[in-house]
Amino acid sequence: MWLAEVELPPNNSGTYNRLALVVPLTASLTAEPPAFKPGSNITLTGSGFAPGETVNLLYSADIGKTLPKTITADSTGSFLLTGPAGHAPFGNNSVSAVGQSSGKQGVTTVLVNPRLILEPSSGNIGDTITASGSGLYSGIVHFFWRNPYVELGSAPVDSLGRVTGFTFTIPAGAQPGGQLVLASPYPNPASKKVPPAPNGIAGAYVNVLAATPSQ
Repeated sequence: MWLAEVELPPNNSGTYNRLALVVPLTASLTAEPPAFKPGSNITLTGSGFAPGETVNLLYSADIGKTLPKTITADSTGSFLLTGPAGHAPFGNNSVSAVGQSSGKQGVTTVLVNPRLILEPSSGNIGDTITASGSGLYSGIVHFFWRNPYVELGSAPVDSLGRVTGFTFTIPAGAQPGGQLVLASPYPNPASKKVPPAPNGIAGAYVNVLAATPSQ
């Protein structure tokens, strides 16, 4: 089996960056789950390597920051490791494994999905909420209060798909209960048709507290 091209995550213009490679895939590497959010556990399974050899693991972006960079194949030339995935931008990313002595190589493509975290996750109208996100498109992310529709602002996303420290206030007219906040690479999802998933849009809920009746 041959890998002719590796597809890197799309940028904000919607175009893909491609890295042209022609390499023989003489071993097997799989990821489970094949789609995940940064911080989630993933399991990498390799086979077809030389028994007992050291296998080098290469990760796109920071996916492997907390995962081993090398692992020893067992007596059958296989390995299995589990750990939390690090940061990477939204879209297709890759993990590869290369045997140090055999030169055998396996590659797997993983889909990094976006995550949005709101702190605190509840409050009254006018209270300040801080948003952070990961697995986003690199570039700019736009924040929206879904109902009633309010544009909350935008913030830069770094090359690893992260945004931190964006603050907004719970808008007037927000109804009590769980209300959706969106982090989107698109400037106006209320008027723009959202493309089919995966679309790089993250969502999280704020629990709006009922106003206390005045005494």
